[in-house]
Amino acid sequence: AVRGGMQILNRSVNGLQETGRMRTVNTVTKYEDHTWYYPGGYMTGGLWTMNIPGFGLRQGFCANGMYAPPQAGTPLKEAVKKTDSMFRKALYYGYGGPDNRLAARGLNTAQQIIVTNDLVSMSNVNTSIGSSIGGGWIWRDYSGPVWEEMKRWPEPPATFHAYLADTEGSGENWQGLNKPYQPLAFYVDNPRGTFRLTKTGRLPDVTQDNQAYSLAGAEYTLYDAAGHKAGVLTTDKTGTTNEISLPFGTYTYRETKAPQGYQKDPATCTVTIDRNGHSLATTGRVKDTPETTLVDLLLLKKGDSGQPLADAHFEIGFYKNGDTRPTRTWVMKSDAQGKILLDDAHKVSGDPFYLNEHGKPCFPKGDVKIREIKAPAGYVADAAVHTVDTRTMTIWKTAEVVNRPREHALRLIKKSSGGHVLEGAEFAVYEDEACTRLFYEGTTDSSGELAIPKIRDGKPYWLKERKAPAGYRPDPAAVKLVMHADPDTGSGSLEVNGTRYEAGHQDDMVQVEMNKGVLQAALVRINQMQDALPETGSSGMIHIAAAAAVLAALAWLLKGKDTK
Repeated sequence: AVRGGMQILNRSVNGLQETGRMRTVNTVTKYEDHTWYYPGGYMTGGLWTMNIPGFGLRQGFCANGMYAPPQAGTPLKEAVKKTDSMFRKALYYGYGGPDNRLAARGLNTAQQIIVTNDLVSMSNVNTSIGSSIGGGWIWRDYSGPVWEEMKRWPEPPATFHAYLADTEGSGENWQGLNKPYQPLAFYVDNPRGTFRLTKTGRLPDVTQDNQAYSLAGAEYTLYDAAGHKAGVLTTDKTGTTNEISLPFGTYTYRETKAPQGYQKDPATCTVTIDRNGHSLATTGRVKDTPETTLVDLLLLKKGDSGQPLADAHFEIGFYKNGDTRPTRTWVMKSDAQGKILLDDAHKVSGDPFYLNEHGKPCFPKGDVKIREIKAPAGYVADAAVHTVDTRTMTIWKTAEVVNRPREHALRLIKKSSGGHVLEGAEFAVYEDEACTRLFYEGTTDSSGELAIPKIRDGKPYWLKERKAPAGYRPDPAAVKLVMHADPDTGSGSLEVNGTRYEAGHQDDMVQVEMNKGVLQAALVRINQMQDALPETGSSGMIHIAAAAAVLAALAWLLKGKDTK
């Protein structure tokens, strides 16, 4: 229509609204005219509000510019979902859309509404008012360039849904023709994204190939901005969680259940779910620290009296998964306080230590086996293999390993100077040279023997005869004895008053032999008769008798000479 030389492009026709009772559901509830003024004329574009069951109030656009604009109260037919790319893009990038790109082109509100109607109509019926009226200059200069660019714009996200609702009734269109009411396009944007986590473990050398550790089964709970629970993520054996759909927004999440063998992470993390350039999948990365057993003092080495023992050597082995061969081994030795600390100062040899998140020596979950391989000098190595299960502990419980002293056996044989065994000789063994601290006492038996057990390796003792057999003088001097064996070399000795007799020595007075690291020695002690006369039946008595016979014969001869 041209009035007074002014081109009037007005798609609305006043006075054609339906009369009667207005429906409030599945109905056009509001119609607005937005006017675009330009030199030489103006154009109006409609914007509709609709109340649709299941969708609520929605903003609508003209989906066929050649039809008449529906007025408030116009009934709507059932909405149909549209999947056409350009139809969805027209609503997504147009006026009121989630990513309106028209304002950035310098278009005002009315222009944005009119161009959006053009784009929606063109995508639905391949024509529009802007491409038909006034030689199509609106499409050529405004809507068309947007259309061409829109072809290259990204597809709207899957959460964006476009719909078309047909209307009931008819009216006059912009050409003055009676036409059906325009179908109306609207969208529902379900602004949701997806989120998942990928979990890894710290200290991979601690957990590698160890079945006591698993990334499966960790649970992370998400909370929305109001603190309400929004979902739970659970990891699989690779540490990857399920993916959950979340409305756009900012969330916090924290680990509410740790996986097997790991510490529960106390941290609370924040994530914002948004389109992120239209990519809705957001992946977070988290790390858990494996549980380990912190070790400072590995063990205490003590003697039978509780005294600390230095230089005890232990082989320490760590076994995982019930293996029969250790994953790592170390040889450790005790210090002057009998302590073995899990550090380089106490390590003789072996693999690197496992370290926890603070760089402290530790054991992973598994079995630790401890075996003494070298005892301190003078002690017997502990034959037991001590196994410690670290699957259920976080702090090492210090063990005390006690060594019993290496002990030897001494057999005392009492004889007379004539070689006869003597019963009834009483002996005492002392631990000090002054012979005040009694260690052992006993009497020789009918075979002239006295067994003295438990002579400690390397310890000096003093042997003293308390009472000699009847008719014999006691040995007045105390005899210093030291017995020592080295099982590593198989050597051993008995020292008598400073004279050393090595293992294997044998004579009439001393016999020494080594048997499985234990010395067995025999020592002969001689008693003299009280009057120092030769014993009856001894070779000395024969000599005396012979001498007496010689003297008697000599006396007889001398007597005969005197008679003559």
